[in-house]
Order: sequence, then structure tokens, then C-alpha cells
Amino acid sequence: PGPVETNGGLSREDIRRTVRRHINEVRFCYEQELMSRPDLEGRVAVQFFVNPDGSVLTSSVVDQSGPVGDVGSCVSQSVRRWTSRLPS
Repeated sequence: PGPVETNGGLSREDIRRTVRRHINEVRFCYEQELMSRPDLEGRVAVQFFVNPDGSVLTSSVVDQSGPVGDVGSCVSQSVRRWTSRLPS
């Protein structure tokens, strides 16, 4: 995962932990596209905003480089289903 910026109740570590918990969904997006495009390479950056209850409010691709196909939109859609656990 790239840089994490927070503004609110969730810490950087809370966000990192959530991304790590869902990393297989990100891999799935990559592997699905890789099956039809063996030369697939590049980078995708997704920005997402989290509601106070930990659910993702919005998610969008903010940067991508290389021929990444539909990986970015797949990851962005996956992120919308994530929920961060709020600190106790």
C-alpha cells in the first residue's frame, strides 16, 4: 500500500490493517485482468473516504500508469464494500 492520509477517528494503522485484510480482493482484480492480458503492468492509486461508522463513503481511481486495463475500476468497486473497524 502507498501513502495513507487520515483526517478523523481512524488512524493510519487502522486503514493499513483494513487494506491488508482485503488485499486478496485487490489481487483478484489484478489476476482477473492478467488472464486476458499477460503483459499487464502498471500502478493504480485509489482514494477512498470512510464514514464515521467505518464504512466506505466513496472510492475512486485517482492515478494509474501503464496498461492496467480494468484493474483500477475493479479495485475501486471492491473498496466501496470494505468496512474499517473503529478503534475501541
